[in-house]
This record gives sequence, C-alpha cells and structure tokens, in this order.
Amino acid sequence: MGWPKLFPSVSALAFVLSPLVVLTSANTVRAQINFNAPASDVGRPASSIGGGTRAGGACITGGQLQALMPLPNNIGRSTSQTPDLFWYVPQTVAKTAELVLTDNAKNELYVAELALTGKPGIVKVTIPESAKLEVGQEYEWQLALVCDPGDRASDKFVVGKVAIVDQTPQLETALAAATTPVEKAAAYAQAGIWQETVSSLAAVSSQYPQQWQELVQSALRSALAVDQMQPPQQAEAIEAIKTIATAPVLEPQVESYDLGN
Repeated sequence: MGWPKLFPSVSALAFVLSPLVVLTSANTVRAQINFNAPASDVGRPASSIGGGTRAGGACITGGQLQALMPLPNNIGRSTSQTPDLFWYVPQTVAKTAELVLTDNAKNELYVAELALTGKPGIVKVTIPESAKLEVGQEYEWQLALVCDPGDRASDKFVVGKVAIVDQTPQLETALAAATTPVEKAAAYAQAGIWQETVSSLAAVSSQYPQQWQELVQSALRSALAVDQMQPPQQAEAIEAIKTIATAPVLEPQVESYDLGN
C-alpha cells in the first residue's frame, strides 16, 4: 500500500491517543467508546528486537500485516489470563503464520502455527490456559508470516506486548450495567483495557457491522497517525484502513507446540 512508515514516532501521536467513536446499535441505543490509553503504556517500545519486518517478506500480495491496536507500540492490556489477540493478515501466498509468546526473561510460553487460506482477514487467536499467564505480568508476542519455510529470514512479522491486569471495581460496576456488546466495549475502553474492548465487538461483528468498523478504523487511524500524513499518503492510508475494517474476523486452525512447560 506504500505507507511511508508502519509505526510512526510516538511523539507524533500525542494528540490521538484517545480515539473517540460514537456508536449506535440496531435498537438506537447510543454508546460512546473513548479509549483511554494508560499513561504508562504511551511512548514505550513494543519490543527489544525492534522493527516490524525482517528482510524480504515478498509473500504478501496486497496490503500490510498489521496488529489491531490503538497505539503505535502495539501495547495492550487484558483482564483475562487467556486474552484474545488480533491482527490483520493481508492477501498472501504464505500457507502458515507463527505466533510466539514470551515472558520478560524471553522464555517461550506459547508457540503455535496458524493455517492461512491466503485470503485477507482479521485473525483472532486466543492464548490458552496452558501458557499460564499471570496477573501483574507483561508478555511479548510476535506474529510472523512464514514466507519461505526454508528461509525464515524472509518472514514478515509484527511484534507487541500484552499486560495482564486486575479488573477494577469501577470496571466491574460498568460491566454489570452494560446491556449490549457496544456498552460492554465502551466500559472496557474507558478503563483502558484494549484487548477486551476489541474482543467484545469482534464476537458480534456481523450483528453490529457499523460499530465494529468504526472501532477498527478509529484504532488504526490513531496507531498509524493518519491525521499527520500528507494528503496523498493520508488518502491511501484511509482507504487501506477501510479495507481492514470490512475484512472478516477469522479464527484459523491453530496447532500449538509442546514446550514442555
């Protein structure tokens, strides 16, 4: 798509860290999703390995591999020890993708192979209980498209982090009062819990297509600093984001590796 930079500098995003989306459900109930990015997550690097791609990665035939996150450093929070993670996988000739989840000591906790169809879509993967994620800990993930199984240096990949946090009393109260998935997503967004914000609507994206698409577009506009781009690049990025927002949510077949934990 020719975007000039997949992960712009954080300083350029200071004014777009709270994407605002006003959503209207089918029964005309309105809910305001205002994602409050936790201050401690802003400005931090996503990974010590840096970068978003290895050399090569020619297996993508349209679009870009993109984490579905609202911050350029791809850091998100979850109140679940089995969080859902989401990425947009573009059209590709790669047959598989590999997900690796590690702790702060770089120990591999979960490694899995995802079967790809080649068709574009928003891929969802749920981290299983066997990974033994703990509240109060932060974990690093890497999703790589395996362009050439015989040359992993050609992988196309994206990295990020997920922090497992406690559910606050305020969030519990807000969730108890929520009567629709949109209101539930709004409660998580207000609390700065991104993983559940997106998973709340992803599960019902076909029932609430407008709400889902607006949430995806709002997040990616912020993460990619679209409002900071020059007009030609901005128009191209907006069209690309619209394509991502209308892509189906996919749950690919996953084969996890026994790590002997």
